Amino acid sequence: MRAKALGLLTNLLIDLCLPEAAAKAVEAHERLSEQELSSVQTQTTLSENEFKRLDWKARIAFRNGEWEKAIYLMGRKRALNPDVPARETAWLLYFHAWKHHRQGLTDPSAAQKWRDEAIALLTARASHPIGEGNDDTVYLLRALACWAALMHDKTDLEVVCRWSEIIESRVSAIDPGPWAFVVLYLALAGDSWGRKLQEQAFAALETSGYFLEAAAFAARCHRTDLAPRYLERFYRHRDLALEHLSGLDWLGVTTAAPVDPATVVPM
Repeated sequence: MRAKALGLLTNLLIDLCLPEAAAKAVEAHERLSEQELSSVQTQTTLSENEFKRLDWKARIAFRNGEWEKAIYLMGRKRALNPDVPARETAWLLYFHAWKHHRQGLTDPSAAQKWRDEAIALLTARASHPIGEGNDDTVYLLRALACWAALMHDKTDLEVVCRWSEIIESRVSAIDPGPWAFVVLYLALAGDSWGRKLQEQAFAALETSGYFLEAAAFAARCHRTDLAPRYLERFYRHRDLALEHLSGLDWLGVTTAAPVDPATVVPM
């Protein structure tokens, strides 16, 4: 139970844009694994915990703008899951898209590898129904839409738009976050269909509590009517969460720094 609680805490801190505190939660999870889990759980379970920690560490590095570290850690996670690599492939393409957007296309062959694999996985899934919740397909679409928008790749934009009917239906789903990301990346890429659904996507993010991501997308879409409101809601949400975490002094969170939505990378 303690391990599960630390995992939930880590994800919350990443969402609250508190990567340093999230890293301390991961360290606590690792210590717990070494001190307690090994005595009562199998090696398989220990590997599963390492799998989770690599995911957390990669996303924490990404929050910090440590692009190479994020790519390395997610690559290690993918190596532990070679038979079903869709989610990790999606993250690797997503990480590369933002790295190249911020730093320039320094390693085109690596990025192209994940782009090609994402398209191959999407092609294989085209005739299969998408499961309930956030199926891996949406993460592949999100990554490819991000790549198309940031790299100005019209060919990949067309690939994503082939899924338009499903995307539109899922923006109103129980957890529409990643689907709304797809729409807003399409809008950023200049796609008319994405722009048409932009308001629906923003509403979906706000309703579902993706306030920081909504603010980040609003800033990139030059929606000065929306970005301040979403950012204010994020601050209120973060302040309330920190009140509940006030007894966890070991996290080292006394005050939370202001966030510039124009520099935040949506996750």
